[in-house]
Amino acid sequence: MEIPRIPRCEYPITIREIGPFDAECASVGMVVRAPTGKILLLDRLKGIYGGKDSSNCEFDPGLGYACPAGHIEKDEHPFYAGLRELEEETGINKALKSASIVLELWASNPCRKAKNHHWYIMLIEIDRELGAIMEPTKHGSLTWADPDVALGFDLEPAWRSILWHMKQKGIL
Repeated sequence: MEIPRIPRCEYPITIREIGPFDAECASVGMVVRAPTGKILLLDRLKGIYGGKDSSNCEFDPGLGYACPAGHIEKDEHPFYAGLRELEEETGINKALKSASIVLELWASNPCRKAKNHHWYIMLIEIDRELGAIMEPTKHGSLTWADPDVALGFDLEPAWRSILWHMKQKGIL
């Protein structure tokens, strides 16, 4: 697939346009959309910190539903990192109709590596609703939901903002 140009986010509420070296960590998130318009969400297990108990951690990244996402490895392009993470978390590596990076932004959302992230957000269109939980120590369930319904879920804060911004921009 051709690597697309990356537009920047224009919404400065909890997400803001990035500048160089703003974030401690680079991540990619994938909004996976089926022909029904529904998007794929994973229920990230509460109390799990990189597969370990987080009761003694300063923050707990297990905050509810989120789209598939992960860290970008050193020297890895965000586009290919997104495809890799999608397969690692959901087993989806076929049925892709299109994939593109639609937003680049900064968000404060803690994880095991950092508190701030430089995010690349991909929109991936697939030809049917599919997927499986590939990392059961991290994800409790997988569900498909209409984006408006998804905004009513117990979403991780970064994903609540990301999905809201995508709706405002007309991407979802």
